[in-house]
Amino acid sequence: MIAKTLPTPRPDGAAEVRESVALETARRLGTNSAVLLASQVFNTLVAGIMGLLLIRYLGRAQYGLFASLYAFLYVFQILSSLGIDTIVFRDVARAPQDAARTASRALGLRLVLIGFSMLASWVAAAFLAPSAAYFWWVVIISTTFLFSFYPYYLLIYDVELRQGLPKLAMAAFTLAFSGAKLALIVLHAPLSAFVVLEPLSAVATLALAWFLARRMGLGLRPTFEPLHWARLLRETWPAAVAIGFINLYYRVDQLMLLRLSGPEQVGLYGASVRVVELANVIPVTFVASAFPLLARFAVESQEHLERATQLAFRAMAWAGFPLAAWLFLYAETVIRILFDAEFAPAAGLLRLLAISLPAGFVGSVLFNRLLSTSQQMSAAMLAASVAAVNVSLNVIWIPRWQAEGAALATAVSYCAVPILALALPAARGLGWQAISSMLRPALGIAAAAFLVHVLGVGALAGFFVLAVSYGGAMLLLREWTSTEARVLRHACGRTP
Repeated sequence: MIAKTLPTPRPDGAAEVRESVALETARRLGTNSAVLLASQVFNTLVAGIMGLLLIRYLGRAQYGLFASLYAFLYVFQILSSLGIDTIVFRDVARAPQDAARTASRALGLRLVLIGFSMLASWVAAAFLAPSAAYFWWVVIISTTFLFSFYPYYLLIYDVELRQGLPKLAMAAFTLAFSGAKLALIVLHAPLSAFVVLEPLSAVATLALAWFLARRMGLGLRPTFEPLHWARLLRETWPAAVAIGFINLYYRVDQLMLLRLSGPEQVGLYGASVRVVELANVIPVTFVASAFPLLARFAVESQEHLERATQLAFRAMAWAGFPLAAWLFLYAETVIRILFDAEFAPAAGLLRLLAISLPAGFVGSVLFNRLLSTSQQMSAAMLAASVAAVNVSLNVIWIPRWQAEGAALATAVSYCAVPILALALPAARGLGWQAISSMLRPALGIAAAAFLVHVLGVGALAGFFVLAVSYGGAMLLLREWTSTEARVLRHACGRTP
């Protein structure tokens, strides 16, 4: 159970207390992340391969239209939840015994919001859609909102850390859904066929989640309690604002590119974003494990919370820099392998986006620490600040540099997250932690990347050279010591 308390360490001194907390935190993060990582890697690889095939099949212009559909609907998808899912997950992590009641009370409000968000998306599309076909595509894909609450049925598996069965079932569904997409490609289906497939997939996902919930005896029935909804919204609206602004600077660049530069530029940019999304499996998986721990530590122990936060920041910095360096050095090779010659100009975009990966990894921890510890207002203010920077830079740079301007605006915005956090009292300490966690890894990867550049080796050899030299630099900088080695062994289940 998530509700397990940490073992009480012997009072042999502050150092032993801190190490005990770090090892236990690492064990929890490592064990829970292993299951999630295996599932996420599988799903991401399958979806990524299908995405690459779809990009090749549709071409720059058609894929640009398809990608812009999701960018357009992303804003309305936020309206369909208003941050409620994050609060529900946090509350269930703190009180697992009330999972069914907590989710059922929120589900009624979610259904009302879904209806409103769908209608709002149709009205907006009527004014903004570039064509009648585009409008109907928006209407069709927006019906997926009706089935977007399927994670509520899987909460009991999350809480009890019994994710093997649902992850296996979802993996099988991912294969089936990918097979359907592949069949459409083989049959030379038009773009509209792929659009229609999306709501069919959403229906099947909800049905599968409902079946898994029934196996665990979890029955959810939406309850309509306006007074409870009012209390819930008072708590969730800052989280909704935060999540909304976060997703705004994730997606607004593609919408602006479509309006200012056309679908071909969106297609190029979308291809490079697709590669970065594959890399983002790391922070997504890690945060999925860290969030319930941070939420529970917030009410159990401030010391445990701080140690877990510090470990999370450092782990994401360690992972982000070598991946960013490799993508930067071999962007052209990656683009040519994944796409055809039509997308060759996307290599420069990928280099710019790669720069943002370390700050993006660390920033995901920062935002989730704020949300998991009921500091939604600070998260909202920080996200609004980052979104303002992103939109402003896109307005200035897209007309001048098109897709390159959007990529550069994204890189600057991600890197600005920990810096902007310093301006908020509640987030200032986290901002300093985020920045300090990146200093030594940045020095280590700079030395490693320089060595790879001097050697001039290919992508595969460069990967190994980069990994070995980065590890050596981290040891020389004493970023990795015997303490980190013990934490890593514990995270992998190898306790002494």
